[in-house]
Amino acid sequence: MESRDEIVVLHVDDESAFVETASQLLAREDERLVVETATSAAAALDVLAEIDVDCIVSDYEMPDCDGIAFLEAVRAEYDDLPFILFTGKGSEEIASDAISAGVTDYLQKGAGTSQYAVLANRVTNAVATARSRDRAATMHRMQKVLRDVNQRLVRAESRAQIEADVCTVISRIEPYGLVWIGAPAGGIVTVRASAGPATDYLDALTVEIDDAAPAVEPTAQALGGATSVVVQSIPDDPAPESWEALAREHGLRGVVTVPLVHGGRQFGALSVYSDQPAFFDQREHSLLAELGEDVAHAIHRAENERELRDKQADLRVYERAVASSSDLLAGIDTDYTLIFANERYREFHGISEDAVGEIPLPDALGEVWSEQIKAREDRVLDGAILNYEVTRTGPDGDERTFSVRDYPLKDRDGTILGVVGAMRDITPRKIAERELKRYKQRYDLAVEAAEIGIWDWDIRTDEVQFNEQWATMLGYSIAEIDNTIDAWEQRVNPEDLPDVAAALDAHLAGETDRYESEHRMRTAGGAWKWVQDIGRVTRRDEDGDPLRAVGVHIDVDDRVG
Repeated sequence: MESRDEIVVLHVDDESAFVETASQLLAREDERLVVETATSAAAALDVLAEIDVDCIVSDYEMPDCDGIAFLEAVRAEYDDLPFILFTGKGSEEIASDAISAGVTDYLQKGAGTSQYAVLANRVTNAVATARSRDRAATMHRMQKVLRDVNQRLVRAESRAQIEADVCTVISRIEPYGLVWIGAPAGGIVTVRASAGPATDYLDALTVEIDDAAPAVEPTAQALGGATSVVVQSIPDDPAPESWEALAREHGLRGVVTVPLVHGGRQFGALSVYSDQPAFFDQREHSLLAELGEDVAHAIHRAENERELRDKQADLRVYERAVASSSDLLAGIDTDYTLIFANERYREFHGISEDAVGEIPLPDALGEVWSEQIKAREDRVLDGAILNYEVTRTGPDGDERTFSVRDYPLKDRDGTILGVVGAMRDITPRKIAERELKRYKQRYDLAVEAAEIGIWDWDIRTDEVQFNEQWATMLGYSIAEIDNTIDAWEQRVNPEDLPDVAAALDAHLAGETDRYESEHRMRTAGGAWKWVQDIGRVTRRDEDGDPLRAVGVHIDVDDRVG
């Protein structure tokens, strides 16, 4: 016991003059002793109800009850409180009765002041023994809390289970009235888990987090400063509508809040409330701080395991997608090592499955590898996304054309880990495009040779594309013809226009398979030329309304005119 520890002694004796003198003499023997007095057992019990007392020194003979009866009354409420019977009347019978009733020590009054040195020694020894016993009980309780919580932490498989189990286990230990874990979300602290008889407190509590204002509530303080907050005793007269007033309303008298931080990540704060004031000493605080570290570590582990499971699940989905893809898929790391490649990629490039993870991309591509490829990979490693086409010779000796998309491979923090490439075989499309190009060239030659005019009408916008032959047939250059339906309609002979419009409207309405008309068109020189106009709607919407029509003008002036 340290010399600065205060010891509160309640001295009970029905002789008021004696008790005052004796109390003064007792206090002089040891500066740690603070002596309160009472002149009856009833008055003494009232004092015990009002203040914390470390030891009782009581006379035996008192008018309202003797010292043994008083001892029994004390033991009924305070079974571990040191009690010294200090009496002028001593006998073996009294000593035996006192021991049976649970007296701590027994001392007969003597003459002179030296007896108070003995009494002071008996008091300090009794209190030291009681406090040691309390410390041992506290350590046992603390060890049990740690043991029970850590057992739950080991078995828990998720963050939610960890938080719920921790609150449940701690709340079962007296005098904890409420245990909860909160975490910031949207400017307030949300309750992730809670347990204890005073959980209704949380229903009425709103904890705001405001960086612009100093935090007041313990949870907000702990989250903001990442340090523990201890409120030994909530004030008896708190400000109205404060968290303290709300806590006292729910029977809470003290709180310790510890932040849950591990590996630089904050997972919230653990708050433990006591229904007794001045309960959280340094040992209790240290226990809860240690507990907070264990809980944060367990949550960190659970979150990492969950993230790993999610990544593994995503990887399995990705692997199945890669394996079943018709594209050639592969990836490299920042050292150009091939870190994955699907079966189609491996077959095309002649790479064994065992080589993936070992072989560098230049070796995998062999003679195909070039500085141009390296420059592309370096651009992607710098964050670019590239789309391009390449031609490669396959294992059968045939050339294939691929559309390639390269993009950075990143981790969750955005760090670039490598390059992923997807190669889609577009050889059939390229062959078709070449065939179409050759067909169009032949078609254009035929149209030009036959002097056929072509029109392509976007019916939604009335925009029309005319070819050169359509314009020259009428003596114009293509630059002189506006790309509108009016450019055609304004050149139709007014006498022919009603019949032409009727034929066109009938086809647009779906009444005929095609539009066909022979009519006169005005030339650049002002003359009239007969043309045969043939067209067809090539696309309609889901309601059947026409969207596009294509047709030709054929010069029939020699035949009709």
